[in-house]
Amino acid sequence: MYSCSLIIVLFSTDPIVNTTGRLRRGGSAVHHRVVIVGGGTAGISVAARLRRAGLEDVALVEPGRHHYYQPLWTLVGGGFARVDQSRRPESSVVPRGVRWIADEVVELDPDAHRVTTAGGARVGYDVLVLCPGVELAWDLVPGLAEAMATPFATTNYSPELAPKTAELVRRLRSGRALFSAPGTPVKCPGAPQKAAYLACDHWQRAGRLAEISVTFATGAGGIFGVPEFASTLSAVVERYGIDTRFAT
Repeated sequence: MYSCSLIIVLFSTDPIVNTTGRLRRGGSAVHHRVVIVGGGTAGISVAARLRRAGLEDVALVEPGRHHYYQPLWTLVGGGFARVDQSRRPESSVVPRGVRWIADEVVELDPDAHRVTTAGGARVGYDVLVLCPGVELAWDLVPGLAEAMATPFATTNYSPELAPKTAELVRRLRSGRALFSAPGTPVKCPGAPQKAAYLACDHWQRAGRLAEISVTFATGAGGIFGVPEFASTLSAVVERYGIDTRFAT
């Protein structure tokens, strides 16, 4: 499961009667005090905190057999880590005492306080936490999927493509390198910048930076939304000679 920062909590207004995991209402096969949908970083973190707080009846619904620590993919793209170092068996990261339901949620019924899985299981809850993750939808940007299939474009937001970033950085000896970031919300908004800085550092150490024109284009209005960070990052941009394009 990929990481996700989206957390939505739905509380039942009914009194908590049963926290044993047995049938409670609506024909649900099981019932839990808390059901967490998604076993990425957010879901696992919530589960761990609930267990540390002493809550025993927690279930986590996650179909993936592997958990990815996505922040490491920036370092994969920079050539400092391998993708397999970001991957762990999902079973190894699910907190002890949390019931892992290895299935996909296909239906939410907040009125009945129940989720239904692809396998047909109905799981009741008193508290529901949604951390389902996100999917890369290349087709929503015309030409993007085709670009990713070429030897000239890549992204660090995919475990399949992050190693390609490192390879492109190593191979480029002269020419132009374009790094981009959207102006809309994105996971780890600083990640595209980090990719640019790591690449520039590599080219500088290899004595090639002067031969490469580096551009960082973003739909945002500035290098970073926090002024204290923006001033520091502006100095980094100047040090590497990066051409910045804002609101583009």
